Amino acid sequence: MIREKTKVFELQGRRWQVEKVSALDGSNIIRKFTSSGSGNPQDFLSGLSNDEFSNIQKILLSKISEVQNINNQEMMIPIITPSGTISSTLSEDAGLTYLLTVISLSFSMSGFFDGNALTEFQEVVKIINA
Repeated sequence: MIREKTKVFELQGRRWQVEKVSALDGSNIIRKFTSSGSGNPQDFLSGLSNDEFSNIQKILLSKISEVQNINNQEMMIPIITPSGTISSTLSEDAGLTYLLTVISLSFSMSGFFDGNALTEFQEVVKIINA
């Protein structure tokens, strides 16, 4: 099965594209998620310290672009600027920023939590801890 690397979606009347995080960033997030005991992305994010949340949020939001039609061409406008700050189009919208964070987390981790990967992981952990 080929997993999606990007996905375009609509949220609050705007179009967005999300990409998967890198394997290194993803494995770090999975490590934190599985050790947190959380059952869903929102619980996981709410249990992080401010610094942890900020670091993970920047990684996740760096994988989201707003899809805009400029001169009859679709352009991907990153929502995190090269300096690491959030773009001016989102700087006043905490709710949308949080929703995009959760969407990015869910999309990036979907391959791990769908199918057999999580089950296999849990079985290996049981064997190792036996």
